[in-house]
Amino acid sequence: MVVTSQTLFQFSQVRPSLPQPHPRGTSKGKPSHYPAPLCRAPISEWRQTVFSWFRSDKRRKKIREDQRYLEARARRLLGSYLDAGDREKQQYYEVIAGAAAACHPSVSDPRLEDVKIAQASAEAAIKIFKFRAQEFSDANDRLAQTITDAYATVAIAYRRAAAVYILNKDMQKLGTAAVHLVTIANSYIAAQSGELSKREDAQ
Repeated sequence: MVVTSQTLFQFSQVRPSLPQPHPRGTSKGKPSHYPAPLCRAPISEWRQTVFSWFRSDKRRKKIREDQRYLEARARRLLGSYLDAGDREKQQYYEVIAGAAAACHPSVSDPRLEDVKIAQASAEAAIKIFKFRAQEFSDANDRLAQTITDAYATVAIAYRRAAAVYILNKDMQKLGTAAVHLVTIANSYIAAQSGELSKREDAQ
């Protein structure tokens, strides 16, 4: 996958906008707890719609939390990555790939869906990020800050993969940039490992 710096820059510069609440319906001139079409819908459709609302509310809550805790740190890492030279970019790849590997669960059940794996990975990344944000708060320690930012970026990438951001276009774009960077980082590490294995075999 070829991703240009301009593409990542465009994704990383998008600013967030909170989703608007769903309009309430009315029935006979009085407010209703549900939109009017739902009040007249069959039971099966009603249950499906209510379930969809609950799922959307969970997504909105996660989006708000990510905007509060993760967004600024991820944008900072993406911006620093874009400004870095080729050699420094390789260091970013190592940090990002390491964070992604640390958060990926060991899958023993092959039937486990990719979305659930992404959700578990995102939760693991957020947990590590919050821990590091408290324990490594020294702004002068650039490496520690970069590693912490990497976990925020990985968390957003996995949230994007788990379809959490479909309700927010700006976070969706930021998530896409994070996914691209994680993909590039993993590809770089895989290539480096392949070259190292060839050298060892040659010896």
